[in-house]
Amino acid sequence: MIMERYTLGLFPICKEIMDKNKGNETDIVKSWCQKIKSSSHGVPRINENICLRAMYYLDDISYIIDESLLESSCKYLYYWIFHTYTDINNVEDYKKIYDDLLTSYVRNAGAHKCNIYSESFNGDFMSIFRNMHSIRKYFNENKTMYLGNLLKDQIFIDTISIIKKNYNDVIEKPICEECTLLTRNDTSITTPIAITFVATLLILVFSFILYKYTAFGSCLLHNKKGLKLDRNNIDDEWNEIQPLGISSNISNDNKYMLLYK
Repeated sequence: MIMERYTLGLFPICKEIMDKNKGNETDIVKSWCQKIKSSSHGVPRINENICLRAMYYLDDISYIIDESLLESSCKYLYYWIFHTYTDINNVEDYKKIYDDLLTSYVRNAGAHKCNIYSESFNGDFMSIFRNMHSIRKYFNENKTMYLGNLLKDQIFIDTISIIKKNYNDVIEKPICEECTLLTRNDTSITTPIAITFVATLLILVFSFILYKYTAFGSCLLHNKKGLKLDRNNIDDEWNEIQPLGISSNISNDNKYMLLYK
């Protein structure tokens, strides 16, 4: 019974699907409806407008993947037929019309998923239609009855009670353990900037201490001085080793030789 309530809750979606194609018609679908009108077996004739809407509806819901919505869509077609045909005396004729429409679609377009639900509609589902049909029939037969007396009539009350029973059960939900939602801690944008600045500062301080006060720093300093002595300050070329006795102020051997010859 709980599932029936969920089915009823999805009917507004089904109605939107049904109303979406209202007024649409093609020659191909019209030909389907011409065949179905001539094959109806003892039930009210299915006019072209009803047939066209049903065919487009069946085609749209054939693409539904969600099983709950698909089942509700197949059941909604029953309710739509019931709402459309108000002059049927035998409640079983609703199923015959449903089967005729579904058979016509399958014959022309291929298999349809509603065939599964058509065969498995249980007695509770059909009893709803019987009671709805009884209420409609009762109203038609007692149109002149005062409404106050009608609401006191026991037959009417019993019929309404049967329908309400299908949709008035309390839905039982599993009890979930209480849980505390984790609160989101807002972090300021300055925090990562400050962390980056402090980390960079620490690296610089550590590098300065390593260079200035450790043996590793002395090695670096010695190598740097050695390179400076071996290289020319002007064009960074390697200096030639001058022979002994040559003044360090004279950098060109050719000039030295000219002066002392």
